[in-house]
Amino acid sequence: MWTDEYIDDSSYIPKFSGNSYLLFNSIPQPINADTRIKMTFKSTEGDGLLFYTGSEVAPDMDFLVVRLEQRQVVVSMDLGSGKVEIR
Repeated sequence: MWTDEYIDDSSYIPKFSGNSYLLFNSIPQPINADTRIKMTFKSTEGDGLLFYTGSEVAPDMDFLVVRLEQRQVVVSMDLGSGKVEIR
């Protein structure tokens, strides 16, 4: 069983392949500049989605995306002031 509480135990580290994902319902909405998310990951691929929160039905709403692009972490967000991308 997965939880949204921090677990410091390597036996709870998931391994994904294909289109697998974890869903956390407790991420605060809406996302704002004070939202803090801590993640640790180990990737075997150079590209992929690590984290996404936002609206699927209203793409003009606030969003936060963390992804790998050519083995580089990329953070994209729009919290109401326009899109920002950090590499």
